[in-house]
Amino acid sequence: MSGFEFLVVLLSIVFGLALTQLLSGAMRLLNEQMIDEVRVVWAGALTLMIIINWWGFIGWSDLEDWRFGQYAFLMLWASAHYAIAAALFPDRELGEARTERQRRIFLLTLLSTSILDLGEAAFRAPVWSDMPYLIGVIAWCSAVVAALIFRERWVERFAAWFWLISILAFALAERDTFLG
Repeated sequence: MSGFEFLVVLLSIVFGLALTQLLSGAMRLLNEQMIDEVRVVWAGALTLMIIINWWGFIGWSDLEDWRFGQYAFLMLWASAHYAIAAALFPDRELGEARTERQRRIFLLTLLSTSILDLGEAAFRAPVWSDMPYLIGVIAWCSAVVAALIFRERWVERFAAWFWLISILAFALAERDTFLG
């Protein structure tokens, strides 16, 4: 078994748990009739993000000489995806409406994961060699920072829709193949 095969099994479990957390959280909202447009849109954007990153992990398959630092960083990166899902849909809600504390934890976790994602890309190649991706990460981080600073509901709604639409466009335009 290669180093990649060894790691991809563990990362697949972590990404699978993240998707499970998102789906179960969305179903919990539906069952409790607490549908929240912003959370549903964030869940859609995060689902796409997780699937794209899981898909893009194939880019590591040609690495033959694995180091512990790479394993550790990639496990942190994958675990951060689960942390986002858990922050968006915690196991126990803090009341009927999502609290400001939950919202901030979610947005800070999303911002941290975006920065880790930039690090994951930099491990494979200089990030400036993929300008659409770099511009995307900067725009996505800017939307999250705006939602953190301007604690208005419409700003977070805009950020969520921006993430969903732009990640979908990015996936279709830039990441439509394993090597694309």
